[in-house]
Amino acid sequence: MSSCYYLACTVATVTAAASDKKPDFLAPDQSLIVLTWITFLIMAFILHKVAWKPILRMLESREQSIRQALSDAAKARQSLSELESKGQTIMADAEAKGREIVIEAKARAEKVARQIQADAENQAEGMVLDARREIAGTVERARQGLRAATAELAVGMSEQILRERLDPAAGKALVTRLAKEV
Repeated sequence: MSSCYYLACTVATVTAAASDKKPDFLAPDQSLIVLTWITFLIMAFILHKVAWKPILRMLESREQSIRQALSDAAKARQSLSELESKGQTIMADAEAKGREIVIEAKARAEKVARQIQADAENQAEGMVLDARREIAGTVERARQGLRAATAELAVGMSEQILRERLDPAAGKALVTRLAKEV
């Protein structure tokens, strides 16, 4: 760029020397404008040949990477929505299985409770039957004891009554006769 400026200054000096004027760098001069346009076009041509294509390739590669990133982001969003859908499906299945497990557990618990209740009732009935048998045995023993005691009491009382009324010889005959009857 400094070479262009140097060239422009040289042209302006030569032009000013040819016209015997003092060079004025701020005044627009026709030859300076033409020279600036020629310099611009030469520089544009050189930049086009040397730098323009690499810049375009860089811009195209950047555009391609941005498009690829956008495509990857769209794919990531889609896979995320699929994963969310799968997650919701898995959660729904887990909830359904959980409800099933709870229902089965309640049914098993009720069955076990009924079995325990039936076992308890059977055991209680067995205990009641055992208690009734024991009570019946005890009652029967008490009756036999009571009969024996009653018999002894009756014999004792009869003996006393007979002693008072009978003489000893008649009492012996009565006892012998009763012993034979029994």
